[in-house]
Amino acid sequence: MATASTDDRAEMQNLNALLKKSLSFLNFKPGPSSAFLMPGVSAASAEATRAVLTENTEKYHCFFNDMHFHNHIAHHVLAMYSLGAPPALIKAAFEHEVPEQRPALPPALGKIFDEKNWTIHLGDDKYYPNYLSFFSTEVARLGAVDAVDHYVFRQTEGDMLNRSLGGVYHPMIHWGYGLEFSIDGVVAEGLAIAAVHSTELSKLQFNHLIKISQEVSSVIGDDNPNNKPNFQATVQQLRLHEVASRARRASEGLTAFEILNRVANDPQLEPPQNRPSDPIASLADTCEKKSDKMLHWTDQWHFQPELHWNEIVSKTEELCWLAVAIYASSYQDGPSPYQLDFFLLHGVTSCIFLPTILQNLSKASQKVLLTSYFRSVIALWISRGRPPLHLSQELGAKNMDLHEVDISKNWQAMISSAMTHSDEHTTKTIRTLAWASQLFGRASQGVYACELPGSGELDGSIFYRAALKTLDKQGWKRDARTETRAFLWY
Repeated sequence: MATASTDDRAEMQNLNALLKKSLSFLNFKPGPSSAFLMPGVSAASAEATRAVLTENTEKYHCFFNDMHFHNHIAHHVLAMYSLGAPPALIKAAFEHEVPEQRPALPPALGKIFDEKNWTIHLGDDKYYPNYLSFFSTEVARLGAVDAVDHYVFRQTEGDMLNRSLGGVYHPMIHWGYGLEFSIDGVVAEGLAIAAVHSTELSKLQFNHLIKISQEVSSVIGDDNPNNKPNFQATVQQLRLHEVASRARRASEGLTAFEILNRVANDPQLEPPQNRPSDPIASLADTCEKKSDKMLHWTDQWHFQPELHWNEIVSKTEELCWLAVAIYASSYQDGPSPYQLDFFLLHGVTSCIFLPTILQNLSKASQKVLLTSYFRSVIALWISRGRPPLHLSQELGAKNMDLHEVDISKNWQAMISSAMTHSDEHTTKTIRTLAWASQLFGRASQGVYACELPGSGELDGSIFYRAALKTLDKQGWKRDARTETRAFLWY
């Protein structure tokens, strides 16, 4: 009779074989980006990226320590790849980050997940390999897009939308990269990462939005999946004949910037002085104590009943402006120097994925994503102490005259710096800001003017200005090939 240890070894071999087989169904080579790609991308750089992504999946865990700090290798090399990084630099960045990674854990014994039992160990990173095996199989079965739609947006079981936006958006960023570059292996990883995250955003009622969306879908129907809308083309169409002097107004309710002003001035949303020092705990505490009032304001952000694609695009642009404005202009007044908040920057680095995701969702699910994302951006800002906004001082069009500035040359320098930068968050931030500038940079001053102080001074240069501030803080020359990794956001 076999001993227990022998049985365990046999089971472990079977689980490892299952994981290996599940991953073998999937692709890790990047395809064309649906968002942003610079000259320099080549077959060789795509192959180098594939090799790094594959090795990262096989050898390393999604968290590099017990505090659930995220493995950013996939995010970093895909951002570098899209900025035109050569193969040698992609490999060097990977080797630079490997020493801090935690080895991949073996699958937990006794658990082969399927469609009926996959929710029983959510939030437990010990089961990450088991979830990776399960979602690899599901992505292979359903396809990457349909797997995300099915598990994140079409059911409340598992709280996967909550988990995807939790951990300051990291799971969404991960499977968002997978969708952007058509890498189904990265999509499976992102879903597995979401499965082992906590649900600190549960009080923001994302599941309620999903239930409503299912009711709406039964009335208005879903879009034809073979007729996917194009975000960039719609932006160009909407802004082609826009009147420069006219502020964009909500047809009903309030704009995101008007709501931001009300949140900033609501005494009931004053952050508690004794909030937890841990950022995720602080976010959970904020949602627990302040969700009713937050939802009172964010629910003023209305959609038309018909859910037209043009409105989806306009509201997505609005959220991108909002995330950048909060990140680049908010800080506490006092003697300490101006700081860019590390956690608020994730609102920037995540918003680049919204168009790619939205183009693949039904109308009802599009509204779910945008509403949930808006709620989470506001909640994160409050949880960081609701730092005052200095829009005019930091981002106002009058603050720095750009008429005599060679913006194109400066963007080239910033992208070059970001491509080689030793800090992966700087690389991702500059990439997102370059993408946003490309799409929204021609907007005239005052497009989001409202009673929020300084909002009337914002124009399409905010993305350029935010990029300058990021590199001025993080350093323009920090070479990922030679420099010791440094965490410079504090």
